Amino acid sequence: MSSTPLQKYKVAAIQASPIFFDAHATALKTVELIKEAAAGGAKLCVFPELWLPGYPFWLWLYSYPLVVQRGYVATYQANSVTAEGPESEMIRQACRTYNITAVVGVSEKEHGTLYMSQWIIGPDGAFISRRRKLKPSIVERLLFGEGDGSDIKVHDTPLGRLGALQCWEHTQPLLKYTMAAQHEQVHLASWPHFGPSLPHASLSMESNHASNISYAVEVGAFNIVSSAPLSKQNQDVLVDGDDSLRAVMPVGGGMTLVLDPEGRQISSRPPPEEETIVFAEVDLAKTYLARAALDTVGHYARNDIFKVLFDPTPRQHIHVGPHGARAPVRQERVGREVLFGLSVEEERREGGEELQSI
Repeated sequence: MSSTPLQKYKVAAIQASPIFFDAHATALKTVELIKEAAAGGAKLCVFPELWLPGYPFWLWLYSYPLVVQRGYVATYQANSVTAEGPESEMIRQACRTYNITAVVGVSEKEHGTLYMSQWIIGPDGAFISRRRKLKPSIVERLLFGEGDGSDIKVHDTPLGRLGALQCWEHTQPLLKYTMAAQHEQVHLASWPHFGPSLPHASLSMESNHASNISYAVEVGAFNIVSSAPLSKQNQDVLVDGDDSLRAVMPVGGGMTLVLDPEGRQISSRPPPEEETIVFAEVDLAKTYLARAALDTVGHYARNDIFKVLFDPTPRQHIHVGPHGARAPVRQERVGREVLFGLSVEEERREGGEELQSI
């Protein structure tokens, strides 16, 4: 924890393509981009969703039966990473070497399941967080497992209160409210590629850009938005010789920028096909100015009318105990409010036991 966070500093949003689906090659590219961001004066850099080893677009492109998709899944699983693996060590060493905090989207492997994770790594190379996407979106559920309430957390750091979400997590009102209730100051938003031929308009670049602006305004936080344009090299991998798919998944699709706590763009926004790093300055004092007008979990809230229950308990599949034992129920209190400042004044029943909160 930091009692005196750095008030002003430079941040970097990465707009680049990984090397599909090559974990080692992409980790090497990650190190170079971290080095470049630090050379540009950034204290914090943000990478896209599933940057390592790349987003599994075949889930959207192919209507093949699962028996045909097994080949893609096997390659992707083999190139997904672990927190103890060599790719992790390379990236953590780069953060130590260049004295920078990095947020890297990865496909994280735990035994037989993959998770859509964001690694927040501090300038000492230690993990600040290894959070997982709460609910994979649409076809992502064919490949990835779910996170839990412990993944919805804002972290007190020397750069202020940092929080991270991925892609469509930004559209979930209660999730946003939970982040706001933890007084997030700098938001780390990892997105994939935005293609023009999508099955729903809500998936479009325009709709999701609106989500970014809405998040910044409603939470009162800086929003560092990173995305991964599709390169020609990666397009070749995806279409796999079927040129008719190039129109469905064209080169480009990046949307990278930085927003201030009132939703204003304070950085450049590069062309959607360009690989580059976007820089901007964060001034934490502006989060307080924004909330002086609009604080959705403070003076502009009505928690006498609306009540939200948030459970941050990590989920386990098996609880080991003596025969007939029941797992203890945990309750957190902060003053009169319960669970990260979300007022819960109702009773609920769980496992036949009554929980009372004030």
